[in-house]
Amino acid sequence: MAHPAEQMLQAMLEGWRSQQLSRGLNVTTIDSGESVVRRFHAHNNEWPWLWTPQMLDDWVSDLRMRRSSWSTVRGYQGAVRRFCWFITDPAYSWSVDCERFFGTHPVQICQDNNMMVHVAEAESVPAKRAFTAQELQTFLDYADAQVQSARTAGRKGWLGAFRDAVLFKVTYAWGLRRNETRMLDVADFGSNPKAAEFGRYGVCYVRHGKASRGSPPKRRGVLTVWDWAPEIVEEWITQVRGCYDRPRSSALFPSERADRVDLSQIQPDLLPVSDGTRAGSGVGLPLAAPLLRHPPDRGRVRCAVRAAAGRSRARLAHLDLHLRVLGLPDRDAAAGAGQDPRSAPRFERTELMPRNASYRWLLRNMMAQHGLYATTALVPLLADRGIDLSPSQVHRLVTQEPERLSMPILAALCDIFTCTPSDLIEITAAAAQSAAAAGGDNNVVDLAATIKPTRARIRPAP
Repeated sequence: MAHPAEQMLQAMLEGWRSQQLSRGLNVTTIDSGESVVRRFHAHNNEWPWLWTPQMLDDWVSDLRMRRSSWSTVRGYQGAVRRFCWFITDPAYSWSVDCERFFGTHPVQICQDNNMMVHVAEAESVPAKRAFTAQELQTFLDYADAQVQSARTAGRKGWLGAFRDAVLFKVTYAWGLRRNETRMLDVADFGSNPKAAEFGRYGVCYVRHGKASRGSPPKRRGVLTVWDWAPEIVEEWITQVRGCYDRPRSSALFPSERADRVDLSQIQPDLLPVSDGTRAGSGVGLPLAAPLLRHPPDRGRVRCAVRAAAGRSRARLAHLDLHLRVLGLPDRDAAAGAGQDPRSAPRFERTELMPRNASYRWLLRNMMAQHGLYATTALVPLLADRGIDLSPSQVHRLVTQEPERLSMPILAALCDIFTCTPSDLIEITAAAAQSAAAAGGDNNVVDLAATIKPTRARIRPAP
């Protein structure tokens, strides 16, 4: 047989591919593993039946000297180990064939004593972190500004800039991965009966979630928590998305050349940081698209959510809490100390005018700002402060607007999120309008010259 060694290696790789396909692995994963095996073969210039553990050690040493990341090196080792498992498995005849043609047989070169161990939940470089609230607001505002910048320069890229701005906001608002955002369709939104204020955008149905090994993509539903998120999606679908000439596409985010935006286009590398540089310029913050969705330590409580230090923190003075609710000075403040609240001027009604007063319960928004998306995550934090509620009670507390709220619970929530009651309760009061005031004209305007992206209100406008 001509070139028997090359033919044997090719047959091994083809057999390994078939075995992985039968296990249900993704084609991308299979191609990546085959590429790693070929790179290892090119590095040591030996055939698989002649590989030794020393060759693997030398290859990993070269990778470490080139400053390859921990996860990359561990992934390479895992690919080589899986390939060695396959060619040394007695269920296949590779060992017998190698003995017959080459006088030796392959062995498993990846052992516990020369493999990197995955012990840390986050293996990214320490410099890579999640966006702060201010950086996130700056980035999203900068993405909005690119729409007007394209118009001013007379370029036709305003539509792509508008799409990117909406795409990044959707990624953050519903906590999605890049491919999950890319694969969204217009029909992937539904109403939430517990949050009727969000209309038909109360739930985002993810149909292309990250799959487990050998399984199809996972599905899940993500509840809406930001009040500005439905406005952004509604504006995009009803006013802007139709500018793409894709009548047969159901994708939420089409592109100029395809029915769906490409995965490589979803990368926030335009973040202007405080010193005027950009993350994509090599001198700014190394922020990546997955950090829009979650910080590297997403499994832990964010630092802004403070746990009680060995004792209950729910025993706050009720007088202090009432002063904060009413907006009066603190009793311990230097300015105004000792002032009698009864001496404050009274509000006098000068005319009788019907008014509508309402309130909104913002606990879901506050939890989302601190990286808490499951209502059960609030149970132990409340328990640390002496508030014992069942998971179902906490679920109702988060998802429903309470009509009667216990003051100790409100105090505990303020301590958990380091906020004031006004951050959890939004009160609005306005004069009642008649039905005749709701009219307006329907002037035809130039969409490309007038429409602006709805701002993501992560932080108050300056």
